Amino acid sequence: MASTSPVSEAFRAERADLRHRRWAKVAAVLVVGLVITALATVGTQVLHNQTENRLLKQHTREAATVFDVSIARNQSGLSSGARLVSNGFDPDEFRAVMEPLTGTGQPFAGVTVWLMDAAAPRLVYSLGQPLDLSTAPADRVNDVLGRAVATPGRMSIVGFLADTPRRIGYAFVAPAATIRYAVYAEGALPANAKGVTRSDEAFRELDFALYLGEETSDRLVISSVSSLPISSRKAVVTTAFGDSRLVLVTTPRDHLAGTFSMLLPWLVLALGLAVTLSSATVADRMLRRRDEAFALAEENSRLYGEQRQIAETLQRSLLPQKVSGPPGATVTARYWPAGVASAVGGDFYDLFPLDDRRWALVIGDVCGKGIEAAALTSVARHTIRAAAQHVTSPSEVLRWVHQAVLAYDPTTFCTACYGVMTVNADGHPERFEFALGGHAQPLLASSDGSVRSIGISGTLLGMVPAPTFADDVVELRSGDMLLLFTDGLTDAPAGEAMEVEELQLLLKEGRAGSPNELAERIRTLIDARRPVGGGDDTALLIVKVD
Repeated sequence: MASTSPVSEAFRAERADLRHRRWAKVAAVLVVGLVITALATVGTQVLHNQTENRLLKQHTREAATVFDVSIARNQSGLSSGARLVSNGFDPDEFRAVMEPLTGTGQPFAGVTVWLMDAAAPRLVYSLGQPLDLSTAPADRVNDVLGRAVATPGRMSIVGFLADTPRRIGYAFVAPAATIRYAVYAEGALPANAKGVTRSDEAFRELDFALYLGEETSDRLVISSVSSLPISSRKAVVTTAFGDSRLVLVTTPRDHLAGTFSMLLPWLVLALGLAVTLSSATVADRMLRRRDEAFALAEENSRLYGEQRQIAETLQRSLLPQKVSGPPGATVTARYWPAGVASAVGGDFYDLFPLDDRRWALVIGDVCGKGIEAAALTSVARHTIRAAAQHVTSPSEVLRWVHQAVLAYDPTTFCTACYGVMTVNADGHPERFEFALGGHAQPLLASSDGSVRSIGISGTLLGMVPAPTFADDVVELRSGDMLLLFTDGLTDAPAGEAMEVEELQLLLKEGRAGSPNELAERIRTLIDARRPVGGGDDTALLIVKVD
């Protein structure tokens, strides 16, 4: 019996596993495609519904303007009649004005004029059909006309009157009238409010129901449908109607957005299914070659990991392994790399003693990233240490660095802040003398609670043949806190940067705490604004006088 090679067994097992994973991924493509298709179909349907609702509201508002015109006509007619009799009643003049508005097909079935005597309203003139109020009890007349008297200049809506024929009553009293007359009119309504025959063409796409005051069956004025209330897609517009209101409820008779908008979700569904099946077929073919890509990716990942480890090792070699400050002070230093972990940054800091009473503080930023930036960082840092042993002026130390950068590579530059902190005989820092080479100004939080930027900006190091630098000195007291930082903290895209004013506020609030607490608070804010890292490195050096 022939034996099976262990290599061939492993190969077959690997092929079977790859085939299983391939089919699983094809199935995933199908599932994702179907989900996307479903979401697109639902989204298109939602968009169609939103378009329908928007058009319905627009058409309803346009329809409401028709009622506004009718309301304005009614109120204008009553207002004209009331003002005509406000200073004395002339039947001929009144009839000449109101007769064109009264009768079949006109706004008013009949109009009456009432003299508002102190005892009781008295009917003095009647035009058109007999009105319900003309034969009503005195208390009813007082109630109806009393509302108009209470609101002169505004049409008072009496509401629905006799059952046959259906009418609605209006009353109007002119404001500031010499003689108090009330004009009362009644408008005819359809005998059957539901399912009236439509005669308008402007809004033939809508069915409607019009209510007086509120949307209830007993307040229905007119409706183009028999089944109420309207429960399908609808829009509601309320219009002022004298001292009451009209409520217009509309519903579309067909699709307002058109047939294509109605069919679009089905078209999206069909297209999505076709694309999903095609994508699954293409994915099956492409995944056959995926294994080679995975192998290549694993190799790239290994090489990237080695590169990142080299970069981190090199970066650590450019920074002090341990930071210890002068006596009588607490020091904290931080370095946060940019989002690209494999690129060596150019930010650096240093702190070292010059003698028993003087300590050098350094922070800087080299232009660029990578090996060239790392080399220039090393040049700048070691030049500062060497110059600090030969010259005492901070500006002279920066000139040494400028010459070194210029000699190393005239096409690049760096910024730096170099200063000397002097300790008094009691072992406490008493002054800080420093100079800036194109670097951001340090911040000093004094023990009195004030926070300010210090230093005089100088020229970028290595940029121009004849740079200018200026020394500056600040006196230090117990409780003072000094913050040195690189522009990776403040020079960033909108939403990621920390403004200098914000740093000043943080320094003012954190002055009573430790430098480490302030550094952690700044790191928390930066992490929140740059969840995937920033585009530039950031270095901090914080010193607090104990």
